[in-house]
Amino acid sequence: MFVMRRPFLSAMLVAGVIVSAATEARAQYNYNPYAAYYYQAQLNQQAWMARQMWAAQATRGYFNANPQAYLNSGTYGQAYLPPIGPTDPYGSMGNPYSSTSPGYGIGGAGLLNPYNPYSHYYDPNGTMGQADLLRAYGSTVNSSEQARILREQALQARLDTKKKAFELEAYIKANTPTASQERERIEKLTLKRMQTASLPGEISSGKTVNYLVNDLRKHLKNKTTIEPIVLNETVLGHLNVTKNQVGLGILRDNGRVTWPTALTEKLTLEQQRAWDRVLQAAVKDAYNGKVDVPAVRDQQAQFEKMRRELIDRANEIPTAQYSEARRFLNEVIQAHTALEKGEAVWQAKYQHFIGGGKSIQDVVEFLLDNALNVGPAGPTDESEYRAIYAVANFDIAMEAQRKE
Repeated sequence: MFVMRRPFLSAMLVAGVIVSAATEARAQYNYNPYAAYYYQAQLNQQAWMARQMWAAQATRGYFNANPQAYLNSGTYGQAYLPPIGPTDPYGSMGNPYSSTSPGYGIGGAGLLNPYNPYSHYYDPNGTMGQADLLRAYGSTVNSSEQARILREQALQARLDTKKKAFELEAYIKANTPTASQERERIEKLTLKRMQTASLPGEISSGKTVNYLVNDLRKHLKNKTTIEPIVLNETVLGHLNVTKNQVGLGILRDNGRVTWPTALTEKLTLEQQRAWDRVLQAAVKDAYNGKVDVPAVRDQQAQFEKMRRELIDRANEIPTAQYSEARRFLNEVIQAHTALEKGEAVWQAKYQHFIGGGKSIQDVVEFLLDNALNVGPAGPTDESEYRAIYAVANFDIAMEAQRKE
């Protein structure tokens, strides 16, 4: 029994080894169940390429045979070697750059040239189409993501622009003076000019003195250590004071006037004296607070008539005389307006106040206490107005004292 089992066991071991070897070999071999189909497709491709080659050779006149018999012979691509000539420089090798050429020793006749970038490779598995599809999908995804990135960058740039615009607007607002600040700056510049470089016309019109007196209002309660600037009564008497902008002016000296040459030639001496009496009486009544408004208006109308007549005779009168007479009549007419409004009372108070002379400080306090303004200067008042411009020195000194 023991002898008989040994061959059986040996056979079993050998069979097991063979089976295991076959199994191991089977495991190492990557079996492709579609290989036969791929092989058949390759044969079909080769046959199609052979027909194309035969048609090309037949066209050139190399042979005239039955294409089916030529294919069945199995010698296509070898049966005939065409000579190398001008019409076929590549000879039996064919054109290596042709899409149907076997190339340089790659594959057999009729296979595609893998080195030709313009040939369509045979792809039995369809992997190239799948790769193109995946490539196109990836390109689409990349383009979409790139567009999102660009859109986000645009949004960030827009926000950054808005932020910069806001910061610029805030900077402009922070550094742009307000209306009150601008007004204050202009007032300071104007005051500085009035104190140091006022124009002659501004002085004679009373604008400069009014501006400086108004500036001194804020120093009124301050005690001053400045030496008083005293002016005599004659100089101060030429100052034309008023509650408004128009004062007695030329009629300030109790109604006494000096008639210009152009009018003395038109009016007789008696007419001049009659007008002197009328004007002096009107001013005297006005100083006492008695104003005959109809009489004042009638006088004013008559002087208006004189002015129109003077204008009509403008070409007959020398320019200097015409200007003098025109200014005289304008000031008399304005003085009658002041008489009608009761301005003579304030001028009388001022004339009484300056008796014996006063300092500039005293005059300023009088004007401020009575809320009076300085009217325009008359023809004989301009030099006195320039003397009263000394109020500018007083204003400068008070301002310097306040800063200390």
